[in-house]
Amino acid sequence: VYSGDTRPCSALAAAGAGATLLIHEATFSAEQSAMALRKRHSSTSEALGVAAAMGAYRTVLTHLSARYESEASAAWASSSSIVAYDGLTLNLADLPRCTAAAPPIERFFKAVAAREATAAAAESARLAARSVSIETLLEVQRWLEGVVATVVRTAAGGPG
Repeated sequence: VYSGDTRPCSALAAAGAGATLLIHEATFSAEQSAMALRKRHSSTSEALGVAAAMGAYRTVLTHLSARYESEASAAWASSSSIVAYDGLTLNLADLPRCTAAAPPIERFFKAVAAREATAAAAESARLAARSVSIETLLEVQRWLEGVVATVVRTAAGGPG
C-alpha cells in the first residue's frame, strides 16, 4: 500500500488492512502536528499510527525531514518500520530481515550527521575568527589613519 503525500486516512487503513508493506510519508515531527495538518502531510507518529491501524507487517517511512533526528530515531527503533533514504531498493522477500539492517544504517546516518555538524561548527569558528580579524584590521586602520593625520599636521606646522 502506497499512501503518497497525505494526512492520515482511516479509509486507507481499512482498505490496506493486513498489508504486507505500507509506504507512508512522514514529513513532520510529532511536535509539528499542527503544521502537518496545515500543509496536508503526516507526522512520523501519525504515519506509524496508520501502520498500526492497518496492521501492516512492515512500514517504510518516506519524505522524512533530516531536521527531525529524534523522530527518525524513533522510527528506526520500531521493530516493523524503516526510514527510506535516497537509493533504497527493497525486495519483498527481504521484508522479514529489513529491520535488522536498521541499526547499522542508523549508525551510518548519525555518523554522517556528526561529520556535517563538525564541519559546520568548524566553518562557524573560521567565520567568527575571520570576523574578529576584520575587526582587528579595522582598528589598526583607524589607528594608522590617526597617526598619518598627526604626521601630516606636524609636517604642515600644526599641532601634533
